[in-house]
Amino acid sequence: MLTKNMQYKQIINEFDQIRLSNLKEQKARQEKIYIEIPKIKQLDEELNQKGINFVKYILENKNDTKNYSKSFKSHNAQLTLKKENLLVKNGYDKDFLTLKYRCNICKDEGFIDNLPCSCFKKALINLAYKQSNLENLMKKENFDNFNFNLYSDEIVSYVSPRAHMEQIQKHMLAFIERFPEYKNFIFQGESGLGKTFLCNCIAKEVLDRGNIVLYLSAPQLFKLTEKSRFNNEYSSKDMLDGVFSADLLIIDDLGTEFITSFIGPDLFNILNTRHINSKSTIISTNLQSKDWQERYSERIVSRFIGNFERYKFIGSDIRLKEKYKI
Repeated sequence: MLTKNMQYKQIINEFDQIRLSNLKEQKARQEKIYIEIPKIKQLDEELNQKGINFVKYILENKNDTKNYSKSFKSHNAQLTLKKENLLVKNGYDKDFLTLKYRCNICKDEGFIDNLPCSCFKKALINLAYKQSNLENLMKKENFDNFNFNLYSDEIVSYVSPRAHMEQIQKHMLAFIERFPEYKNFIFQGESGLGKTFLCNCIAKEVLDRGNIVLYLSAPQLFKLTEKSRFNNEYSSKDMLDGVFSADLLIIDDLGTEFITSFIGPDLFNILNTRHINSKSTIISTNLQSKDWQERYSERIVSRFIGNFERYKFIGSDIRLKEKYKI
C-alpha cells in the first residue's frame, strides 16, 4: 500500500504521462492536417522561420527591437488567422491544432503557484479510493444514502433504535470533522444493524478529505498477516504496511476470523502499533463485550477497553426491512 509520499510521486508521474500524451495527440492531429491541407504546413514552416529570424534579430540588435517586434507580432497574427480560416473552411475547429489539456486551470501541470490544483487533489483521492478496498461500495454506501427511516421509533430499554443511530451518526460526523485527531471506535451489535454501512460512510468522508483509509474484514486481515509471514509476495507485505500506516484502518466483522495461535499476537501488534503512532482504528463486531475475554488475550481486551469508544447498535435487521420493504 502506498504512503502519502508514494501517492504524490505516483500522481506526479501520471501527470508527466498525461502531458506527453497531449503532445503525441497534437502531433497526430498536425500530421493529419498537413496531409489534408498542405497549405497549413507551409504556413507553419513560415511561422517557425519568422520565429527564428525574430530571435536572431533580438540577439543582434538588443537596443533597437521595438518596431521589429511590433512588425513580427502583426505578421504572426496574420499567418495564424490564415491557418484558422483554412481549418474552419475544411470543417475543423479553429483551435484544432493547439495543444489540448485535460485541466485548463493548471494545463496538466498538477500545481498552480506550487499548490496542488483541484485536478491533482482529485487524482490523489481516486488513488486512495482504489487502495481502500471500498471503491465500488462507497458509490452506494455513504451518508447521502443513510436512511434513518429503516430504524424503529419504538423505545428499546431507554431509547429508540432511530434516535440512538442519529446520536451515533452525530458523533461520527464530529470525528470526521476533527480527523486526523486520534480516536478509536468499536461498533457492536447483531448482524444487519448498519455497522458496516456506517463504516463505509465514514471511510468515504475521510477519503474525500485526502486521507488514506484501508478497509479489511477480519478474515481478510489475518489472511494477510499469515501470507506476509509465510510468503515473500511483495503485494502482501505492501498491503500489510498499510495496515500499520493508513490514516484510518477499518476492521469489519472482528470475531468471524478462524482462530489460530498467531491471531492474538498479530491483532495486538496492529492495535498497539497504531496506538503508539496515533493512527485511528474502527472495529465492527457481532461479539458482546463479555465474549472478548474468551476469544482474545487480556492484553487485547485491555486495548479494547482502554483505547476504544464503544457504540452498541440496537434494533432489528434493517437489511431485511430494506429488502422486503417491511
